[in-house]
Amino acid sequence: MPDAPVVSEVDAMDFFENKLKGDGLNFTWAHATNSLEQLHNAQKAKVYGIEADVVFKNEGTSHQEQLPIMAHPPKLRSDLTLQMFLHETILGESLIKLDFKTLLSVGLSLQIINEVADNIKVPVWLNADILQGPGDAPPPSTPASSFINKLSSGFHFCTISLGWTTNTRHPVPYTWSNVYEMYTTIMSTGISKRKLTFPVAAAMLKNSIIQLKWLCEHFDSTLTVWQSSEDDHVDISELVYLRSKFPKDKIYYDLMPITMEKFRHVANNFDMLTQAHRTREEYSVDTTKWVLKVSNLHSSDLKVGEDVVWLSGPEAQLKSFRRVTTSKHMLIRGAVSFIAKNFAEQSYKSSLQIFVFGEDHLDNHPSGIRCSIDNSGRMIIASDHVEGSSLYLDKDAGVSRSSCYHFELRISGYTVEFSASAPKFDCNVMQELHRPQSIKTELDSKGLLDPFYLIMRNGRSEGYAILEQLKIT
Repeated sequence: MPDAPVVSEVDAMDFFENKLKGDGLNFTWAHATNSLEQLHNAQKAKVYGIEADVVFKNEGTSHQEQLPIMAHPPKLRSDLTLQMFLHETILGESLIKLDFKTLLSVGLSLQIINEVADNIKVPVWLNADILQGPGDAPPPSTPASSFINKLSSGFHFCTISLGWTTNTRHPVPYTWSNVYEMYTTIMSTGISKRKLTFPVAAAMLKNSIIQLKWLCEHFDSTLTVWQSSEDDHVDISELVYLRSKFPKDKIYYDLMPITMEKFRHVANNFDMLTQAHRTREEYSVDTTKWVLKVSNLHSSDLKVGEDVVWLSGPEAQLKSFRRVTTSKHMLIRGAVSFIAKNFAEQSYKSSLQIFVFGEDHLDNHPSGIRCSIDNSGRMIIASDHVEGSSLYLDKDAGVSRSSCYHFELRISGYTVEFSASAPKFDCNVMQELHRPQSIKTELDSKGLLDPFYLIMRNGRSEGYAILEQLKIT
């Protein structure tokens, strides 16, 4: 590895600063540049990024050679080797993105890259799909730990591009479990301080944007939105919503020409946002109105994004910045998703607890009326540490076990009604819900406080309660 910095250590947006003007929409790509002719055409077109796929010649056959070439399976032959590709590009004017289709060719390919590292004058991205994506996506052929371990101790001049496998013929959204698995993979493999980009399928953006935004907020990272063919249906309004949620220099678009042309015409027309987008924004968690507390200094149970909060265990609490009063009426509406800390665990327990009419305590045991729902649909209204009250109501929500719920807490005087509903189909599609089920009680006013601090936490430590919508009226 070279000791002195090289130009390729510069972020791609900085490298093309005068041309891109801080906007990834201006970045142009040559995709699947896997032959000499395609490479020369890309260079003549003066695109900003040249992407090519890497495999061994005749990989997986009896004629396999230890020779990295530029090809995308099922094609296993090419007139362009990796060595030739680098010779043609490292002194050029375009970013190089190498997409490793399997793990077999990675080690030798990195050796070849390292041999020319001193001469590289352009940004280099190294890409692999390391995790299985949502729905019926296939398992990765480049396992996460194996790929990252080969990069973790070197290649600091490269941006690491980490993606999920996909099935864009049957696109489904990226889930909280998908982004959490990526988060834990990065944190556990020592690359959390590296420059990262996450390639995501444009056809799978719908109901995924909040999740992807949360992931990017934790790293020095960007998104690369891709489309493999015009047959992949892309909702242009989702691209516009994505652009409204991210800084312009944090998204690159590798889209088919027709899709790109449509998007360019409306990219800044936020009137295109749908009612679902506007509702999502209206109910997003405004973290400036809350105090985020972690009582255990060793706790990692609080993971905060710009408009979403993860809670796990009583050590992590979300507390209203000021005392609130019902003024006889109060409505708290929100959405919560649950995932296991061990994302492969199926039998975990996680719950969202909301405390009203009470007080915060230093011993991490809030007093007041506790309203809770867990990932089995069980709902509870109970009094915790309230003088003269032994209230305890317990009810199954009457819906199938789910990993997400919409909830409402309605207070009228000292009448408390807590209701919840689960989505009919998918947790990322929270607009289509089952009929709400509710639990209701009248409270004895003795020992209850008003005004009070509103406190939320997770009552169980096996999983996360992810608050992704929250509004008080």
